Amino acid sequence: MILRFKGELNSREYSIYNEGKTNHLQFLIREVRGGSFSTRLRKLRPNDCLELEGPYGFFVLPKNQKASHKFIFITSGTGISPVHSMIMGHPEINYKILHGIRHHEEKYHHFHYKTNNYHPCISGISSNEFHGRVTDYSKTMNMPHDALYYLSGNSEMIYEMTEYLLSISIPINQIHTEIYF
Repeated sequence: MILRFKGELNSREYSIYNEGKTNHLQFLIREVRGGSFSTRLRKLRPNDCLELEGPYGFFVLPKNQKASHKFIFITSGTGISPVHSMIMGHPEINYKILHGIRHHEEKYHHFHYKTNNYHPCISGISSNEFHGRVTDYSKTMNMPHDALYYLSGNSEMIYEMTEYLLSISIPINQIHTEIYF
């Protein structure tokens, strides 16, 4: 969705965080220190208005193949937003989430996911979970060739993961991307 303050041209794109079967929209937005948009969003109060446009994009689950495929979601930071929305809307799918984050606080609503399907990769601090980048963790896994891969997050992660998946013979038509800036 495109969000903008009423009557202004400046806007930002955000992925919907909640499932689509509700009468409201939720967005997972990280406030960027010194950011011109996210810092203003933080100051919104009830009944303040934003203009919304969309939804746009092609980062969606296949219409008729949800039950027959395994989904591997590889995300970084708030790039988990569209994945969260997909899983909340289709909890029956067979999935695994690899989530690159810096700190434990970024495990946004991880308790909504099936046990053992959410794998945080924490790069900022040492913990009892995987310490390092999501791209490093993914290379320790057996990546199934029949899965559909959804990569969502920062461009560096997406480029590195796409290159890696192609190098292990995952067909390009099984790789879907959503770059966050």
